Amino acid sequence: MTSIAPTSESEGREAKAPRDVARPKRHQRLETLAPVLLQLVARGLSLLPLSVAHALALVVANTQWLLGVRAARTTQGNIERCFPELSARSRRKLARQSLIETAKTFAEMGLVWHGTPRRAARLVQSVEGIAHVEAAPGAVLVLMPHFGNWELLGHVFGSGPGLTCLYAPPKIKSLESLVCRARTRWGVCMAPTTRRGLKQFYAVARDHGIVGLLPDQTPPPSAAVDAPFFGQDVLTMVLAHRLIMRVRPRVVLAWVERTRRGFAAHIEPLHGDVYSPDAATSAAAMNAAIEQVVRRNPAQYQWEYKRFRRRRNRSARSSGHGE
Repeated sequence: MTSIAPTSESEGREAKAPRDVARPKRHQRLETLAPVLLQLVARGLSLLPLSVAHALALVVANTQWLLGVRAARTTQGNIERCFPELSARSRRKLARQSLIETAKTFAEMGLVWHGTPRRAARLVQSVEGIAHVEAAPGAVLVLMPHFGNWELLGHVFGSGPGLTCLYAPPKIKSLESLVCRARTRWGVCMAPTTRRGLKQFYAVARDHGIVGLLPDQTPPPSAAVDAPFFGQDVLTMVLAHRLIMRVRPRVVLAWVERTRRGFAAHIEPLHGDVYSPDAATSAAAMNAAIEQVVRRNPAQYQWEYKRFRRRRNRSARSSGHGE
């Protein structure tokens, strides 16, 4: 039998070379095409009535479900993990509805990126609790979980009291300027998670400004503590706690819920343990507040996000779903 393996180390290197050369080329093409394609999609979606965009989202989500793509598997696995009290049929129904709601968030990108302020104001039909921010005597920390269309908080705060939001730069570098331009068009300022961006973020807070974080992202272990979320310990960021300890801001939770006719924004102050000097206690209180919001309408939480992917316990990391 003739061997297809390389006969020497040098031949092995030669065999791998074309593949290694191809990877940078593919990455370069992605860097070039990604912002163009995303901009075209966003522009196209902005021309559609919201009902039509949602209809397209329904088709996309049902296709994902039928094909069993990774987003569908992760969503179903995380819901099984967090709602063991529900029947298997109820969990499957919730997972499918969650995919639809997440697809709607993407379909609303046209509104968020290119919609006029008048259109956004017409669709965001109510804003409850903004007085908790406007009446604060000092800095305000806004915690914005991945619930509903959280990006519409840019309209709520940008057209109102203002906001400086911390963000992680995208892996595709060419998308960063496009995404930042879209998210700042209503007056929100963006600070990257770099040393310079963090300095800007803290400076705004120290100047009695309003700063925002997405608190349910999964940080590396070095920047996290273990805190319960739906009954399980997950890595939870300590950045919010550090800001609370250094600046003593008023902490509020903000989210935008999708309704039958548009959107409703909610802002609620947090009390008690979120201000604890102990980081784990503060993180647990923050997660409990997020969980309380999610339980009101669990389909609108972005369950396809791998919230449980990093866990300190090796056995826990290898078991369960959604990893």
